Amino acid sequence: MASFAKVLTIFVSFFFFFLSGSDAGCGPCDPCGPCNPCGPCNPCGPCNPCGPCNPCGPCNPCGPCGPTQGGPVELTSANFDCQVTNNCDLWMVTFAAPWCGFAKQLQPEFEKAAQNLQGKAKFGSVNCDVEKAVCGKYNINSYPTVLVFPAKDKANPVKYQGPRTATGIQDFVNSQTK
Repeated sequence: MASFAKVLTIFVSFFFFFLSGSDAGCGPCDPCGPCNPCGPCNPCGPCNPCGPCNPCGPCNPCGPCGPTQGGPVELTSANFDCQVTNNCDLWMVTFAAPWCGFAKQLQPEFEKAAQNLQGKAKFGSVNCDVEKAVCGKYNINSYPTVLVFPAKDKANPVKYQGPRTATGIQDFVNSQTK
């Protein structure tokens, strides 16, 4: 009889453990880990990429939006919210036009910083000649404009005023991610 009670106790504990959602990403049964190529899934923290802040799917903040590794992501009105504003990572985004000389100078530095900072921050670019709605939403009126979307406060992006070099961008990101 004692062994039956012990088995019943273990079963009930196990049952309530899974019903309560205690293992929803907080332990070895993390459903978001292996299916999330873009970074860690943290359903235990304030911003949950597997829950309401992720319109892209139940377990992959990059699902239909595409990958965010390797260099700046081309951001459009179709993927901007999913990639940047509904994502829990720090993002640096350039808003530019392909004909702008200053934007052309910044591009290789921005790409180099993106390559060197994989896993620390995400980088994206918006072509304001094509994506007028996105650029208008952020009141972009000069090129290139670099906005920083902090990990915790996507509603208030900050204009990056630092050096327009890979080293300057890297130093800035490193200071923000300590």
